[in-house]
Amino acid sequence: MIAGKIKIYALAALWLALPLLASGAQARSMQASNSYVKFSLPDAFQPQSRFAGFFSKDAGATIMVLDLPREAYSQFTNRFERELTNKGYSEVRREKLNGRHDDHLFFFARQHTPVGQFDKYLLIFRNNERAAYVTITVNPIEQVETPLSYIGAKNILAKVSLSSKRARTDKSYYLTYKGAFKERSTIAGSTTIFALKRPPESLSKKSSKPLFVIAPSLSRNKLTGLKDTGRQLMAKFSRFRDIKLMAEEDLMVDGMQGYGLSGTAINKSNGQPVGIYQLVLANPKGGYFRIVGVAPRKLFAHYLLEYRRMAASFHLTTPISE
Repeated sequence: MIAGKIKIYALAALWLALPLLASGAQARSMQASNSYVKFSLPDAFQPQSRFAGFFSKDAGATIMVLDLPREAYSQFTNRFERELTNKGYSEVRREKLNGRHDDHLFFFARQHTPVGQFDKYLLIFRNNERAAYVTITVNPIEQVETPLSYIGAKNILAKVSLSSKRARTDKSYYLTYKGAFKERSTIAGSTTIFALKRPPESLSKKSSKPLFVIAPSLSRNKLTGLKDTGRQLMAKFSRFRDIKLMAEEDLMVDGMQGYGLSGTAINKSNGQPVGIYQLVLANPKGGYFRIVGVAPRKLFAHYLLEYRRMAASFHLTTPISE
């Protein structure tokens, strides 16, 4: 169970990267939402509700964090640099981070995307109880008031620490039906993973396990083309290949327009066939909610009914009318 959870965290860590700054402004202590990770940051940075981290419009910059079990730290020590390279990052290098005296790994990397080049500062560290992964991403081409410098990013990461208590923040959504599933973990403060309370005895330890995930989009842009967005997201699953659509449907959930898709694919990690259910809901406040259920293909017909029922029980914490 622990190994499976660590693997999910490690996969998620590779994708925690967005467009920080070194500022002369007086720093204040802030803790990321639904996280143990604490920072000393200028007032320009504000905690975010859609993910565990901070954003500064003036800097055009984002900090994201991922809380990890202490055992997960060892998963990064030998292969993280190679994984970053495999994901298309360039100029990947491990560097020394002065000021830290704990177990830690610090990397610099550069990422080229259709919207520009991003410099990334990546820190994985642990104490005696837990570990964490922190990403700072900077667009050096972005015209902002106070861009983050190389030294500034390192100074911020040198002071990051772990609190003994998690900063609790209510999610913007909830389910009224979970069936045989229970909430197992929260990633990046807002993405929730649900796992079976008791996995089927017919599944081996190496088999793909049924999982149900709710992930709000990071962008608050108004969603256009719900159908196209759903299809694009379905086609871009990084963990699966040979994705084939079986069914599509328009839905309404808690007053929100949605588009549901189901299909089959191959799990890249173990080569096993799986079934995938995805529902994309247009968030009335901007962006979308992505709901995904995955199960071994031989069990998918059964779990597809559960996933649809769970998705239909999705509700916003604050009703649309308010």
